[in-house]
Amino acid sequence: MKCDMDLIRELMLEIEEMPLGAVYETDASSIKRGRDLLAGHLQLLHQAGFVAGFACERDGNALCSGITWQGHQFLNAARSDDVWSQAKTTLRKSGLAVSVDVLTSLLSKIAADMLGLKGDR
Repeated sequence: MKCDMDLIRELMLEIEEMPLGAVYETDASSIKRGRDLLAGHLQLLHQAGFVAGFACERDGNALCSGITWQGHQFLNAARSDDVWSQAKTTLRKSGLAVSVDVLTSLLSKIAADMLGLKGDR
């Protein structure tokens, strides 16, 4: 399975909408991308430290209990459609595949530039 960062972002935005104390289930997701793909990407989010309380049931349904602080930091950087689109364009033009840390830095830099912030961040 290839990591699809658009799906990662989409999952994070959906998980964020859960009420406090609720459990997110891939089987109840509004994202129509296939059960195994959703479960695999939810597992990647857990491995990255972006979601807490990950479990995978025998039937393939995957669960998590919410977004971690680190996950919120990524989501805040990735939330804007304009920032996300610019980052994807930049990466596509470069031809590079980058880590989540580099992607988060790029998203933060684009947002800072949009805000007119200059210098060290």
